[in-house]
Amino acid sequence: MTFRGLFPSGRGGVAEVLRIAWPLVLAQAAGAVNHVCDRLFLARCADGDSALAASLPAMMVAVMFVAFFSTTLGYSGVFVSQLHGARRGVDAVRAFAQGLWLLLFSLPLVVLFVPVSRAVVDLAGHAEAVCAAEKAYLCVYAPGGAFTILNVILGGVITGQGRTLFVSFATFAGCLVNLALDPLFIYGAGPVPAMGLTGAAVAFVCAGAATSALLVAAVCRDPLVVEGFRKGAFAFDRALSLRVLRYGSPAGAAAFAGSLTFTVFTLVVGRLDALSSAASNTVFAVNNVFYLALCATTEGVRILTGRYHGAGDDEAACRVYRSGLLLVLVALVACFLVAIPGAGFIMDLFRGAGSSFDPALYRRTGLCLFSIMFFREIAEAVSLVTEGALRGVGDTRYMMVVQLAVRLLVWLPLVLAVAKFHPTVAALWLTMPFALGLVAALLYLRWRRGAWRRRSLVG
Repeated sequence: MTFRGLFPSGRGGVAEVLRIAWPLVLAQAAGAVNHVCDRLFLARCADGDSALAASLPAMMVAVMFVAFFSTTLGYSGVFVSQLHGARRGVDAVRAFAQGLWLLLFSLPLVVLFVPVSRAVVDLAGHAEAVCAAEKAYLCVYAPGGAFTILNVILGGVITGQGRTLFVSFATFAGCLVNLALDPLFIYGAGPVPAMGLTGAAVAFVCAGAATSALLVAAVCRDPLVVEGFRKGAFAFDRALSLRVLRYGSPAGAAAFAGSLTFTVFTLVVGRLDALSSAASNTVFAVNNVFYLALCATTEGVRILTGRYHGAGDDEAACRVYRSGLLLVLVALVACFLVAIPGAGFIMDLFRGAGSSFDPALYRRTGLCLFSIMFFREIAEAVSLVTEGALRGVGDTRYMMVVQLAVRLLVWLPLVLAVAKFHPTVAALWLTMPFALGLVAALLYLRWRRGAWRRRSLVG
């Protein structure tokens, strides 16, 4: 491969992907820092060990349900990308409006998140204190997921036009709200009682609402949206709504499968000893800084591949994919060159003064998990970027089949088998790079074969 081929330029090149992705990366990195701060605050609250052990499993149970709706309904943003790329602005707004209508119809299901998520926690069989903290957290976090879904839909009509800066600003502002409210609700002050893990959920919902308010204000002033509103594009369109669901639901099912299996994984890890569970949650929290930046780059790839595919320029879409893959792999190596040597210091930050964990064992466990995480993230980088490109061009059914098959028929049985016959945190973690590597290989082959070139959301 030539040097020029390794670093694509021009339409779909590295510079263009960076231009679209960097604001999203900045915002997602801020969100990841928020997650890290959550864990730091929780580690120092009155029931720090239980709160830290409960934080990741509880969050993943809620995310499992929210992921399906945000990915399915948020697929209206892919329609916006392709239609706007094809210079059909009013139709792009019409697709965006269907996302809002579908969210309105889905709100009763969002209410059901709470009892269903609490039932899932009961099945996990965690320690009584951990289970109680998880349930209290879910009562607030799960219904607050409606703001997450709304923000994906609202952001889609702006980012679908190739403008990501304001969406990132709104997300960043929400992160600041979360960061400011976390200590207030976790530790309490004045008339506000100390709520521990539940307080972290309250801060999250407030941050989501603040982001929604900013995005609503931006969307209402967007010229394309204003033009679409004048031309009646906000009316409910049954046929277009069904098209959004037709293409979005496979992507949503794939997201649900990923969240479900990862949730089961975290619940299984939560049944190990408290040190293993807390160390696992800590490494995941730190890795979120890279993971969310990876998700943001993937979103940039989705936007650009959708726009170029909608405009009929598939060669540029291919350059976008190569550029995105190159960027995330370089960033991955850079991040872990810092994280692995500094693993001991990082683990010490998350061990509260009143912690009963053995410091040396806690650091060794963290170093082991960071090392496994490196290989996991190589596979996940290829998987997510390829998935973003396939979503952008409308090829979602194959992606769904791969995710469901590998995660439910390979990874989940493997996790349960390891939990039964060799229940250690390192053995459980080693199942992740294996399963994600299989997903990455299958999706990469799908992209290279080019079946997606014959698909289009532009009717």
